[in-house]
Amino acid sequence: MCSIYAQKHSIDTLHIFYQFDESTLARESKLILDEYMKNINSQKDSVEIDILGYTDKKGSNEYNLKLSQNRANSIEKYLSNIGVNTTFIQSVKGFGKTDISQVLPSRMTDSLCRRVDIYISYISKPSNNIASKKSTKNTSTKKVVEEYVPILSVDDFKRGQKLNIPNLLFYPCQHRLYEDSYNELKNIAKILKENPYIEIQINGHVCCLEDTMQDGYDMQTKTWDLSVRRAKAIYDFFRSYSIDRSRINYKGLSDTQKIVENEVTEADREKNRRVEIIVIRQ
Repeated sequence: MCSIYAQKHSIDTLHIFYQFDESTLARESKLILDEYMKNINSQKDSVEIDILGYTDKKGSNEYNLKLSQNRANSIEKYLSNIGVNTTFIQSVKGFGKTDISQVLPSRMTDSLCRRVDIYISYISKPSNNIASKKSTKNTSTKKVVEEYVPILSVDDFKRGQKLNIPNLLFYPCQHRLYEDSYNELKNIAKILKENPYIEIQINGHVCCLEDTMQDGYDMQTKTWDLSVRRAKAIYDFFRSYSIDRSRINYKGLSDTQKIVENEVTEADREKNRRVEIIVIRQ
């Protein structure tokens, strides 16, 4: 349900569902976890696992917070039991009732709410876009300096051009950016400041939505408008560089403009979850 925009960073999502008022893993759920996790420790890339628990709307807030936490804990315990490296696990948190019931007016709403979402992030080693100036062995002990090499240039900003923002990474189910994402955003802000006639539209996209879902879920705001929030995060960043608001707009488009219609592989999903810049004026 939640999505992350990624270039060098990919994320898989597993949904584990529970029976009413239960926090015990079903046999079928264990088989899913066994199959998926059997090779997780051998990953060459860095792996981060976030475990988020939810309940349906029945019961008190206090009870559902405890139940959702127990569901998340059951996943953490099982992963440990089957030998998953627990240092991979970044967060295990229950959020109680999810407001999916306000978005999905169907008989299946409650059963879809009784779940744990598991986000497995694979963070690749730095790409060739970042040139490292490594010192050779000599008598001096100079600190290694990493210099970011900008990807986009002003020549890319042609009227009507649609540009994916490179190396843009968000935390799972959030509009908060990973630190490395700011490198190219600073470059784009510099281009905009040096070329005051450029006007842009920032469009946010997500993947992996069920047919009846309107948008992705934002864990920070607890709202179903993730594509909007992420587009606005980019807008706010450019505004922090004093780019006039008359030159930048933002919009969340959910999954209405897929690059790949049938999302079969992780590569398909990566292409669909993205933030784009549309050059309105040059």
